Amino acid sequence: MVVEKTDSESELLEKFIWKSLSELGISPSFLVVEGMEVRIGIDWKKEIRLPVRTLCDGISELSIEPDQKILIRDWSPEVQISYVVWKGRRT
Repeated sequence: MVVEKTDSESELLEKFIWKSLSELGISPSFLVVEGMEVRIGIDWKKEIRLPVRTLCDGISELSIEPDQKILIRDWSPEVQISYVVWKGRRT
């Protein structure tokens, strides 16, 4: 029973992160939440692993800065994710 609850929480968190990244103009190849870590596919050969909290903090920061959303859309996916993580670590 506890495993089902954890799975559904992970799925909800994945959907939230996927939607939030999409709103920022970031389209990863894949996204998987594994406990307190998230794996984000830059392309089908490369992935980044990072803490969920750091990513969510970065997303929150960029969501309140509309100019930054427009700026990062022109960057490569790897640079976009790196910037979101950098913003998240600053909070």
